[in-house]
Amino acid sequence: MQQTPFFSSWRAQLAPMGTRSAQAFQAVRAYTLNQLEEHFGPWLPADLFPKATRKANSRDRIYTRSLTFWSMLWQSLHPQAAGRLVVRQIQALFLLQGGPRVSEEDGRR
Repeated sequence: MQQTPFFSSWRAQLAPMGTRSAQAFQAVRAYTLNQLEEHFGPWLPADLFPKATRKANSRDRIYTRSLTFWSMLWQSLHPQAAGRLVVRQIQALFLLQGGPRVSEEDGRR
C-alpha cells in the first residue's frame, strides 16, 4: 500500500492502527456493499470512475465502473464468496436505492 497512487490517503488512516488493524479488517469484512462505498468512497478521487460517454448505439449499464470496483472490493474481502453473492449484494443495494431489478443470470435487468 506504500506505493499505490490511488490509496495514499488511506495510509494516514491505517498506519497508526498497528495491531488493531486485524480487528478493523474483521469489522470491514462485515460491511455490505453499500457500507463499503459509504465508508471508503470519500477517500477516493472523485474522477477515478468517470461515467462512460454517450455515443450512438450506447446503452446504460447496470455494472458501472464504480459498481464494479466496489463489488470486486467486497468480493476480495470474502474470498470464499461466489459471484452470485456479489450479485445479491448488488440486488440489495438497488432495492434500497430504488434502482433497476437485476437478474441473477447475467448483467440484464
